[in-house]
Amino acid sequence: MERLPEDAHRVAEEIFSLRRGVITDKLTTVLRKLRKMGIRAITVDSRVLASAIREAGGVQVKIDDRAARVLRKDLVELAKVFGVD
Repeated sequence: MERLPEDAHRVAEEIFSLRRGVITDKLTTVLRKLRKMGIRAITVDSRVLASAIREAGGVQVKIDDRAARVLRKDLVELAKVFGVD
């Protein structure tokens, strides 16, 4: 798998700092990699992330605001899967 250029914590922080209507290339890249890995659904904590996931193409989205802490941890772990410490 291709390595992500940013470290895991920075990726997670940037994703969580997105404002409504702002979708970065970085987030889209991560979500496309999820799709290529066969992940077809993910639970997210905000409508901004849900919108970004839909834009990445074909991933089913459920919104759960209580998932914020779990998602932050999972994003850090996901970045580690791509070889980022």
